[in-house]
Amino acid sequence: MATKTKNLGLTKPDPGEFYDVIDSNGNMDIIDENITAHLADKSNPHSVTKSDVGLGNVSNTSDSNKPVSTAQQTAIDAAYQQSTGYTDTKIANLINGAPQTLDTLKEVADAIQQNESVVTALDSAVGKKANQAELDTHTNNSTIHITSTERTKWNAKQDAMTVDSALSSTSTNPVQNKAVNAALTSLNTDLAGLVKYKVITVTTSTNGFINIANYISGCYLYATVTTAGYLCLPCQADTGSTASFSKYVRCFDSNMALLSSKSVTLQVYYI
Repeated sequence: MATKTKNLGLTKPDPGEFYDVIDSNGNMDIIDENITAHLADKSNPHSVTKSDVGLGNVSNTSDSNKPVSTAQQTAIDAAYQQSTGYTDTKIANLINGAPQTLDTLKEVADAIQQNESVVTALDSAVGKKANQAELDTHTNNSTIHITSTERTKWNAKQDAMTVDSALSSTSTNPVQNKAVNAALTSLNTDLAGLVKYKVITVTTSTNGFINIANYISGCYLYATVTTAGYLCLPCQADTGSTASFSKYVRCFDSNMALLSSKSVTLQVYYI
């Protein structure tokens, strides 16, 4: 007599029995149903563990809670420092040393709003600035700007403007023109005719005095001794006059000794 299997209840004929096709088909249906159910079962019916499949070191956590390796953390920290440094630098450049009361966009906006008249004036001034075409026209204006060649010529003329060493009626030096030269020549002529001199040879008194008034008729200016080794100085009269520096001179030798009753030659200047 046929029996049933323990797990699936399949019909199993005895050795002396003929195999029934109906029992065989029934067994196939039972097997198919159990295979289908087994495939659909996601509850780990075989109780397989992560160690059974070589995943014993894997943490059973969500992606957001998974830890990172030391190398990954180092890279993340470095990237953070770089991004923070870059951001800080850009902010510092934007502020650019602005005072604390104007180091945010909000503070700048408030300041602009409070000073609208100033902002309007600045906008007006900026609007009046020359455009590029106007700037180019001004830059290329050869009438109001000197060229490098002209500057060189002017500098050469400046260097050449020196005073002549001697007066000349034909001088072309712009510093000494002919009109000035003519006036100087006329003045020299007048002075030459005004100042006169006379050479006299006289004998000094016993005290070394000479009265120039005895030898000229004009206004005495000064006198020099032309006799070698002698000199003369203006002085008061030897008659006891208190008049300062009259027409008297007193003569000395090179040792400042008085020339008593000595013959000397004088060049006397008078007008």
